[in-house]
Amino acid sequence: MPKSTFSAAWLIRFSGRLYREDDGGLSAIVGFTLPIMLLLMAGAVYATQNFMAQSRASYAMDSAVLAAGKVLGTETSAQMQADAQAYFSVNLNATSLGLSATPTLTMTVTPSTGTPLSVTLSTTVPAVSPLLPGLTQTSYNATATATRTLTGTELALVLDNTGSMADGSPSKISALISAA
Repeated sequence: MPKSTFSAAWLIRFSGRLYREDDGGLSAIVGFTLPIMLLLMAGAVYATQNFMAQSRASYAMDSAVLAAGKVLGTETSAQMQADAQAYFSVNLNATSLGLSATPTLTMTVTPSTGTPLSVTLSTTVPAVSPLLPGLTQTSYNATATATRTLTGTELALVLDNTGSMADGSPSKISALISAA
């Protein structure tokens, strides 16, 4: 059986010779490390793009589910779906993420107050880095849920009772009190 020329021992000896010799050793080290550095940079770009796409999609989904939850019980499911999709489309800015079109949301609606409203998204984000073979796109799935509850609303009213409110006939303070 022929002996392999690229064994671990050979690589260690070869690396040691490159380290000891000073004739062109730097170019060999750069030649070994440059592809690794390029792959690491491509991976960083890819991970950053993926994180930004997921972050923006999550933000857009949150605004969509809050917009639909605001009108829960006052609009039909189709109107709520249209409102949610409109808010999502405006907040996503799909072209900056490299998406050809804004993904469509899937909404689960139970049209009554106090029950959860759920919005789900399933889309793919194209990869920008051609240096990572096989990574052409990444799938992304997310869910946002909102529940609308009607609780007592507290209102605080601050009245200005300084001397300037005494001017006029009737006085500004009496008009303010009657308006409140």
